[in-house]
Amino acid sequence: MSDDEEEYDFDYSDEDEDMEDVEAARLWFKTSVKLGNLLYEIGDFSRLSKIQMYTAQKDNKKLVSIYEKALRTKSGVAHPRIIGVIHECGGKMYMMQREWDKARSDFFSGFKSYDEAGEPRRLQCLKYLVLANMLSESQVNVFDSQEAKPYENDTEIVAMTKLTDAFLHDEIKTFEQVLNRNQEAIMDDPFIKHYIDSLLRTIRSKVLLKIIKPYRRMDTQYIARELNGIPLSEVESLLSALVLDKKIEARIDQVHHTLVLLDRKPEEKFQSSIQSWCDALDKFHSLTVDRIGTGM
Repeated sequence: MSDDEEEYDFDYSDEDEDMEDVEAARLWFKTSVKLGNLLYEIGDFSRLSKIQMYTAQKDNKKLVSIYEKALRTKSGVAHPRIIGVIHECGGKMYMMQREWDKARSDFFSGFKSYDEAGEPRRLQCLKYLVLANMLSESQVNVFDSQEAKPYENDTEIVAMTKLTDAFLHDEIKTFEQVLNRNQEAIMDDPFIKHYIDSLLRTIRSKVLLKIIKPYRRMDTQYIARELNGIPLSEVESLLSALVLDKKIEARIDQVHHTLVLLDRKPEEKFQSSIQSWCDALDKFHSLTVDRIGTGM
């Protein structure tokens, strides 16, 4: 593939929702083209034609299916660099579908394949792995794995290392300082830049839950200050999302800028405890299988 196909050379403005939709479409198109070129390179012409059709139809589900089939049929014979490209494409597809765990798994496999091939692209793929890992709210530090550990202090990676540390410790001020001080290392990549808003919402939601946990009533202006001075409208948006996701039972008084945490019925508390316990077991099982399968 040419160098041009490796580039993502378009602008993105997080202040314009229409532009955000255009950006997502462009990222999807670029990833589809890259996967299509890969299939051409390895001679899989039947799937190449299907990729063109599914991309035109925006049928993401079938496009992912084609990617998975290409991975299965070529993984035993293809060069590690090719496998790395397939996994990187897969990771980007899953990111666009907001399936963070699947993206994290693919980026890790892509990184390992690139590393095996001695491909410089491994560092970029490692950045994407760190990004997906944070968006999935995983408590596993990517750099604890034996494959990623040697790159922890690499000059191209160290900004992501600091970002991960701040994220895992819910240090919102440090997290934003790292972002602001490392624009070139982090924000210059359009793919990463596209997900920064989602990443900020993720860590802010995590910190917000910790802030409100001991209280029954809180001033939302105080919450805004604790979240590094974000607008009150953003605090209310975060709180509304937490309510809709049933992570908190609360009422937001926008007139008096107050959050009121509501008491749940005993049976709801019991059901929530059981659900949390089951979720924890599922996450532990998935994490154990993932570590066994990938070495993380």
